Amino acid sequence: MLNDELAEKQWLVGGKCSAADLSYVAFHSRLDFIMREDTPDVTKEFPHVDAWYKRMGERAAVKKVLADHVQAFKVIAARGADVPGTK
Repeated sequence: MLNDELAEKQWLVGGKCSAADLSYVAFHSRLDFIMREDTPDVTKEFPHVDAWYKRMGERAAVKKVLADHVQAFKVIAARGADVPGTK
């Protein structure tokens, strides 16, 4: 459904980046953690979502938040949690 919506527009709500985009990008960045072995190949299966994610990733604020998430997950993994993408 989201892939179909993004086929016709660049942002989740309205004609520009909004709080919806900023809220969802963090969730999307950790699909591997959330879905584990069921994580889809987003590039192939959801190309419009992938393009949106790449657009979001070009934004300085998003780069910082995602870098902070990586660091936080490394700390969690160092404490013994199984966190995909941190080994």
